[in-house]
Amino acid sequence: MANAPTALPSLIEARGLGLLPVVLSGSARLVAVVDMDILATDRLPKKRDFSLFGLTFPLFHRVDGPHFAAALVQMLKQGWHDPE
Repeated sequence: MANAPTALPSLIEARGLGLLPVVLSGSARLVAVVDMDILATDRLPKKRDFSLFGLTFPLFHRVDGPHFAAALVQMLKQGWHDPE
């Protein structure tokens, strides 16, 4: 489970809009990691993992396209199919 640090304000940065207030939802279960510094180039990426505090999570890279946010939400709702 993960929680927002108590010292941080309840804000989210929305590119092009600025800082927006949000209602924190409390604890959240970490189910995947997206590395926003690495651009995904494979159409169907192979499974990657990321380890943190002895736990392993699926690792995804940033997609440069307008569909990325919607695809990420769909993946978080329904899971990911490994093409292998």
